[in-house]
Amino acid sequence: MKRIILFLIAVLTIGCLQAQQAGKSDNRKKFSPEDFKRKMETFITTHAGLTQQEGQNFYPLLHEMLEKQHKLMDRQRELMRKGKDDLPEDEYEKIIEEVTTLEIENKKIEKLYYNKFHTVLSWKKIHKVRHALFNFNIEALKRFSPPYNANKRDRGFSADKHVGK
Repeated sequence: MKRIILFLIAVLTIGCLQAQQAGKSDNRKKFSPEDFKRKMETFITTHAGLTQQEGQNFYPLLHEMLEKQHKLMDRQRELMRKGKDDLPEDEYEKIIEEVTTLEIENKKIEKLYYNKFHTVLSWKKIHKVRHALFNFNIEALKRFSPPYNANKRDRGFSADKHVGK
C-alpha cells in the first residue's frame, strides 16, 4: 500500500513538473519591432481611414517623430532611475528640471510633426490618427501586461484607497 501511494505521489509530482515546464515554454514569440510597427500601421490605417497613398506619405514622418521622441524618453528613464539613488537635494532638483525640459521638448517635437503631417493629411485625419495611436498603445499595454489576478499581493496602489480622501 505504501508503495502504491509513493508511486502515485511520484507520478503526480512528475506530471506537475512537466506541466510547469510546458507552461514556461508556451511558444510565445519574442518582441519584434518590425512586427510591432506593422501592426501599429495596420491599426492606424484601419481606425483613421487612411488611403494607401496617405499611408505611404504619412508613416515615414510618423516613424521619424516616434524615433526622436523615443530618444527623449530613454533619457527621461535614465534620469528617473538615477533618482532612485540617495542623492543630495540639489541633484533631485536638477533631475526634475531636466525631465521637465525633456517633456517640453517632446511636445515641441509633436507639434512640429503635426504640422508636417498636415502636408499629407487633413487635420481631421490627423486627429483620427492621434486617437488611433492612443488606442493602439492601450491595446499594446493590455497585450503585454500580465493578467490581473486578485489573489496576488497588493502592488502598492489601489484607486479605492485614494478616492475621496
